[in-house]
Amino acid sequence: MTYAATTGYRPLTTAEYETAYANLTGTPTSNFAISATTTGLGAATANSLRIDTGTTDVTMSGTGVLAITSGAIMQANVSGTSNLSGRIDGYSGITTGAANEYIVYVTNTGTLTVDSPFTTTTAAFTKSGAGTLILSSATGSTFTGAVTINQGVLQISAVNQIGTGTSLVMNGGTFKYGASFDLTSGGRVITLGVTDAPGIAYADYQTAGGTFDTNGNNVVFGNAVGGGGNGGLTKTGSGDITLNAANTYTGDTTILQGSLTYGINNALSSVALFLMQPRPH
Repeated sequence: MTYAATTGYRPLTTAEYETAYANLTGTPTSNFAISATTTGLGAATANSLRIDTGTTDVTMSGTGVLAITSGAIMQANVSGTSNLSGRIDGYSGITTGAANEYIVYVTNTGTLTVDSPFTTTTAAFTKSGAGTLILSSATGSTFTGAVTINQGVLQISAVNQIGTGTSLVMNGGTFKYGASFDLTSGGRVITLGVTDAPGIAYADYQTAGGTFDTNGNNVVFGNAVGGGGNGGLTKTGSGDITLNAANTYTGDTTILQGSLTYGINNALSSVALFLMQPRPH
């Protein structure tokens, strides 16, 4: 998979991938695929990166900067075996081309953990694919663009692991907590669904919105959630979400697991409230 701002996604053939890491010596057009755990790697430049978890977990560990010029990173569960994991760690930073964003695609039921920070300041970040992406950098990432979750799960344990920007857009998929923190801190606006569609009155329909998995944590939204989007808010996982601001999403509110606490009036959307297990309090 590769990506360009002018053309979007493009699938790559097997022949388009380089499999010898030593050849990644600054040629930004090379696409690199790794299918076995490899450590002790140095800095490198590639157009895109694919981690192939065929029948085993795969770790790619290095030092210095890993430059992915297209911003496209893919964890491919090529054998269809369930629950295989990929991992990227050790690098001081993962960068992308100045005109590109980070696009991370995790397939099927796989999990990709990235322990290195994403450090291209102006870049945005998109999570796609049905699998789980865990961002775990101890130093946090420094990109300032919007974070978008289109599908699957994005998990973090500290809010700076999704950069220092002020926009999180959820067009489906799940945000999963690895610890307790306020996702709206620093003025971050969480938009659920879309706020406009050409030729369509967005209030007349709903999009997927977002699911929040508290994963055993009790978390607080100190600022408004919704961003005027037409999607819904779904709460799952044990633990509680406390809504301490009047929210602006127009979709449904659904509680699948755990609890939802609202501290003020207008904390919930005025549309339907579905209680699948506990009732809010």
